[in-house]
Amino acid sequence: GIKSSGGIITYLAGASSVQSEIITLDEEMIAAKQITLSGTPKSGQGILLVPKNGPLQIEDFDYTVNGRIISWANLGLDGILSINDVIVIYRGS
Repeated sequence: GIKSSGGIITYLAGASSVQSEIITLDEEMIAAKQITLSGTPKSGQGILLVPKNGPLQIEDFDYTVNGRIISWANLGLDGILSINDVIVIYRGS
């Protein structure tokens, strides 16, 4: 099944689920070159980042994940993302 709450869509798949979080980047996020997720990903589960109308990005090449923080400072997305860009984050929960 699928559940939706506050911009977060949860896809239920057996005992685990995947959430997608849609984020519109603002000036503060672009200046900091990072975003904070609404929830903490499960340990050992990857994060997928996809800019709207763009290709899937590669963790540790285009961005890094540390707890709830996704950063792109000095990585592939640095200088690419801008204010009002929309990104979709997929994560296990």
